[in-house]
Amino acid sequence: MNKWLYITAFFLSKVSLAQLPSSTGLAQLQNEQNSQVKQNNNAVIHHQNNSAKSYLEVENIKAEAKKEKVKPVKASQYRFVDVNSPAYKANSSYYTDAYSTLNKMLSSDTGLSIKRGVYVIENAYMEKKLPYDKYLSLIQKKVSLVKYILKKEKLDEANPDAIHYAIQKLYLDTLYFKQANGTMKMVKPLRYDFNNPFGEDEQLVTKLLVTGKGQCHSMPLLYMILCEEFNIKSYVAYSPQHSFIKFQTKNGTWYNFETTNGHLTTDAFIFGSGFIKSEALKSGIFNTPQNSKQVLANMFIDLANNYQEKFGYDDFQQKCVEKNLQYNTNYVYAKVVRSNYQTALTDLALAQEGYPNPKYIPQYPYISQMFQTRNEYYKELDNLGFTNMPQDAYMKWISSLKEGQEKQNSQELQDQFQNTVNLKK
Repeated sequence: MNKWLYITAFFLSKVSLAQLPSSTGLAQLQNEQNSQVKQNNNAVIHHQNNSAKSYLEVENIKAEAKKEKVKPVKASQYRFVDVNSPAYKANSSYYTDAYSTLNKMLSSDTGLSIKRGVYVIENAYMEKKLPYDKYLSLIQKKVSLVKYILKKEKLDEANPDAIHYAIQKLYLDTLYFKQANGTMKMVKPLRYDFNNPFGEDEQLVTKLLVTGKGQCHSMPLLYMILCEEFNIKSYVAYSPQHSFIKFQTKNGTWYNFETTNGHLTTDAFIFGSGFIKSEALKSGIFNTPQNSKQVLANMFIDLANNYQEKFGYDDFQQKCVEKNLQYNTNYVYAKVVRSNYQTALTDLALAQEGYPNPKYIPQYPYISQMFQTRNEYYKELDNLGFTNMPQDAYMKWISSLKEGQEKQNSQELQDQFQNTVNLKK
């Protein structure tokens, strides 16, 4: 693993990746842990070198290291939380409240709800300006459409396979239905937003419900919400920079459903991105079904990424990582956030010592330990088979389903699944 940090995006558990924010000036290092970095470093040095001679030797080395720098650097390149900023004072409690709510849902193991979890996360992002009744109303409209499809095609609402089929119609077909006043209404399929797939708001299920456009984070979550409303099971699985739906029919057959274009897909298509290593399949970080409880736990990482995007780094990210891994030990994007946070802390320690020449780093035991911890996190990710996927490669891959052999494979899967549904009318 090279020296560059792993990169995660706002909200993505996971999954969609973007550059971490840089400092736009001298960071306001108010967090107690961060503000003590330099003091901790000096304390360790002086404790380990307790003679007057060794103390002076260390100080002389540090002084010489600083002379070698052409331009003194006074701030970390990463933005850390300023607890005195108006934005932090006004809005940070929304995130701690959301953390507590998610934790209560998971610790009780009752009342687990993807619908509720999504609302908690998105309402924090919207600074508690998202009315819950409005959110529920938007979901209910989609539920009504699913029921309309079931009724129109004379499918049994008690048949889980039929419900999956009807939900998938929302992602594929333009629907026409007669309203109470006798007029016909057209509902376009939920669509992937190719114009701005990596935008922050694109991650929101609420935005998908309002506009009909989303991306690979929001679209699978809505699918799971709808399954939840009909009391049937669905799962989310991950691949580099992507997430998709897995579901199992009553006869035991597993299918992948690509919510970004409304098609069933083969595992070969998932692996065909070229960015899934054999180690990732062996470790289970990619293409492994995640149940509702695991997906709900993964929302801690959505919360951490959102918090960092809003305010910067502090130990809230670490708290979210620890809580996620308590309930979902193998969620790779939690480990990505952990490595990013450690990278930022390491850079902060270097900045507070004036970015000494690397050959002098052994003279800074505290910084050396931080490098060791960071490298251990990187090594773990490497061993798991984690890799990023460039955005241009992702866009090319996600568009390839409608081409060539994969298009034919998808149609064969669709015919197979529809035959299963029709047999169980």
